Amino acid sequence: MMRECGIIVYDHTDIANTSEEFARKLKGLEKLGNLDNGKLGISDNVTYVSWAHFQSFNRWFNGETRQALKRFLLDTFKDYVIFREMLKCALESAVESPASFQQLRKIRSDSDSNLASWRDGLTTLSNTYTDADMKSFISELEDKILSGLDGVTN
Repeated sequence: MMRECGIIVYDHTDIANTSEEFARKLKGLEKLGNLDNGKLGISDNVTYVSWAHFQSFNRWFNGETRQALKRFLLDTFKDYVIFREMLKCALESAVESPASFQQLRKIRSDSDSNLASWRDGLTTLSNTYTDADMKSFISELEDKILSGLDGVTN
């Protein structure tokens, strides 16, 4: 769902901090995209790579479940879509200020790179699971949520 950009003053520092927070939370997903296999875990609201043969121990030790991972990814990416809509609106409102516009373009460029890495991570994650439930969840996450970003990235 696209929101109408109104006349709002955007705090560029807050936008930069929010972008960095998403990168921090999804760092494990980014790393997973550079690997051939591995599982994704969550600890302290941050993703990490869990090697398949240690995953049972990691999940037990950190009190994790597959359902918690799914909820974390879903909630995080829903928030990310809202962030990207805000970033787009901030860029539109900063056209008159070259310095602000350049700062926001840099944030968007970094955000685009992160998104590409996270998508690679989701592909790797999907490839490591053999059950249809997790594969279906990842596919729906990509199709229903992340695909909506295609209109927000310009």
